[in-house]
Amino acid sequence: MRFDYIFKDAFDTFKVFQNLTVDQANELPENAPQSIWQILNHLAILQEEELTILNDMNQKSAVKESESWVEQKTVDDQTQLDRILVQLNKQIMSVKAKVSELSISTNNLEQKLIAVQNFSVHLSFHLGEIVLIRRMNGSYPLAADMKDFLA
Repeated sequence: MRFDYIFKDAFDTFKVFQNLTVDQANELPENAPQSIWQILNHLAILQEEELTILNDMNQKSAVKESESWVEQKTVDDQTQLDRILVQLNKQIMSVKAKVSELSISTNNLEQKLIAVQNFSVHLSFHLGEIVLIRRMNGSYPLAADMKDFLA
């Protein structure tokens, strides 16, 4: 059984991070609870925790979800923003690599699959938030334009 095939599209970021600028990362639409910058930091912190657990199933999370939200609502420069985007992409590549190693004979397979599922669901939820914020600010295509955008 190939688990990488099962999770083939689970970590697709749908170009959400592509061409993301400091201004876009800092925008906070009315009633939005967090900026894109805060969401990116939250993702990076929790994904690192999830990867640690996936690598060592005896490891327990040391970070509480509520503690993973940074107070800094804005990013200072493109270099800082690009650094976290590279980190997020590396984390996604790492989990994909771990999934490709899974087999029926993998120790703690069920727990590892749950960890992978949690990673992908959490990522998907926050990608949706970022898409919505970017669409509200006019920097991401609407649903009808996605086919051409993703091509």
